[in-house]
Order: sequence, then structure tokens, then C-alpha cells
Amino acid sequence: MDHIALTVPDLEHAVAFFVDHFGGECVFSDIGGHHLAFYVDHIDAAFDCVTAIPDVVVMEGPNGVAADVLVAGQRWFYFPTPRGMQLELTSCTGDGFYQGLPAAQVAASSDEWR
Repeated sequence: MDHIALTVPDLEHAVAFFVDHFGGECVFSDIGGHHLAFYVDHIDAAFDCVTAIPDVVVMEGPNGVAADVLVAGQRWFYFPTPRGMQLELTSCTGDGFYQGLPAAQVAASSDEWR
């Protein structure tokens, strides 16, 4: 898993809760959106696999970000599951994407997408 995005009624209160009680760190905050994100090594292969799933409609993607932002090289796409849960698959084309960020300790990836 790469990250979870939650919609909360009071962002400052929610961040303080996780920082104060669980040692969390707010790396990035955005208004709106809720989803579960998984990191994949090959975003284009993941996109092809997901678009082949019956009853799954992929939103635009894979998308990318500008070269001058913290997550430069990141590519992603969103899609709802048939039951409506919002998912994101994300990947990074460059080395050191997570270096210095909490996710630097991410588990080693598999050779296969599934």
C-alpha cells in the first residue's frame, strides 16, 4: 500500500490526532478526495490490467506531475471498484522518490504486478 486519503471535517484536528497519539507525520494535505492507493512498479502494465477488468471504468491516466514538485516522476490513475470504493495505483519513474519521506521503508516490490 502506498497511502490512504481520508476526508475529514477538521483537517488540523485530524492531523494533530495522528501526530500526537500515533507519531504520525503530515507529508501532504489536500482538500477533498478519499481513496486507497497502492504502489506498483509498472504503471502502464497496471493500467492495462485494470482496464481489462469487466465493469471497471478507469478515470483519466496514467497522469503525471510537473518536474519541479516534491513527487516529480510520479504517475497514477484512479478507478472505482464495482462496489464504489475509490482506488489509486501509483508509481514513480525516478530513483529516490521516497528518499527522506516516511514511505522510504516501503516493502520491496514483487517481480509480478499481481
